[in-house]
Amino acid sequence: MDNIDESSESTKEKDRQEIERLISWLINKLREKGFVVKRREVIEGERVKHVVDILAEANPLPDVNIRIGILIHSNDVKIENIEKYIAWLDELPLDKLVIVTTGEVDVEAYELAKKFNIDIVKFSSKELSKLKTKTIEKTYEEFYVEPLISINEAVEILKKEGKSLLARRKKLEACSLTYVPMIMIKGEMAEKHIEEERVTIRNISIVFDGVEGYKVVTRGESLALEEDLGSFMDIPEESLMILRKLSEYGALEISELSGTLDIPKDKLKILINILVAKSLADIYGDLVEVRYTLFAHSLDLKEFVERLNAKIHTSIPKDEERAVVLPIKVNANKLVELIESLNGKVFSLTTLYYPFYIGIMIRESGEVEEPLVIDGLRGSTCPSFSMLLSNIEFLDNIRSKARLCPA
Repeated sequence: MDNIDESSESTKEKDRQEIERLISWLINKLREKGFVVKRREVIEGERVKHVVDILAEANPLPDVNIRIGILIHSNDVKIENIEKYIAWLDELPLDKLVIVTTGEVDVEAYELAKKFNIDIVKFSSKELSKLKTKTIEKTYEEFYVEPLISINEAVEILKKEGKSLLARRKKLEACSLTYVPMIMIKGEMAEKHIEEERVTIRNISIVFDGVEGYKVVTRGESLALEEDLGSFMDIPEESLMILRKLSEYGALEISELSGTLDIPKDKLKILINILVAKSLADIYGDLVEVRYTLFAHSLDLKEFVERLNAKIHTSIPKDEERAVVLPIKVNANKLVELIESLNGKVFSLTTLYYPFYIGIMIRESGEVEEPLVIDGLRGSTCPSFSMLLSNIEFLDNIRSKARLCPA
């Protein structure tokens, strides 16, 4: 029974990833055509409101606005689905309704949809596997940075750390150069100041690690993760939907949010608390206000590297015998969506592979400790990255290519 449950969960997770890849691809294509794209958007008619998976808007001519609602179907499309969506198209201020499905389409459903100007787009599993979801292709760049300190220097630093008072029972077993992907987003943000009744436009540059999705800042002379905020990958779509509404008005009462988004108050408070924990919102009694403190600390990682006179290459580093290149695990589109949910505009997205030296530490008993991480440019320790690189899969790869360091 356990194996059946695990297999079922694995299938569900695979299906979810396929749908997410499809949505990311659709968003990229729409942005390339000049559309402003929103996820999980509530659209209101005179007496009704419905949620579409993607809302795409464009202004091809002055005073001309095109609005396309897109619904994602992972199941078969039947005639009763089309009958429901015909009512949607009649009730909502949309110019076009598109159904994107990974299931089968009944012939009757297809013919009825065509009659009422509803498009159906079907993707097979084979087509899904071929989709390329590189985010914002026209403004996307990849770089890697050569370390400024050698592995021998890194080993000496790590050995000194291992002999420190707090770590006297630990020794350095091995060391490896490891490139960690960093995702930098540059854009523009319109901040609404409710009390002062004004809007401030500011340029933004924000960095997230590409493994877990933590915000990256400078602390002292080196890079660090904002661990208190947690990963920005775990924000639910419904919380981003709330954030979009807050950004539109600056602040709203919980009761008003509940009615507008059709979310029960108890569930709404849970979703808002997720935003509060990420410093994206504040609650004052029944009033919820958007926050912009996420952008209080601006970091241009490329400038940071250039100031240190490190050599930058316009490519991805090679996963060579003595170096490990960690893969990007986060969905960069979700980070873009976060910025856009805050009434921001993204101009460019850059992946910069940053060099760290990872020291595998062991106790006298032979037990492996959390790795020690050294900044490959400055040679200083980066404690917050130790947690990030404690993934057993990463550690096995790092150990397989690490230089052994006898005592």
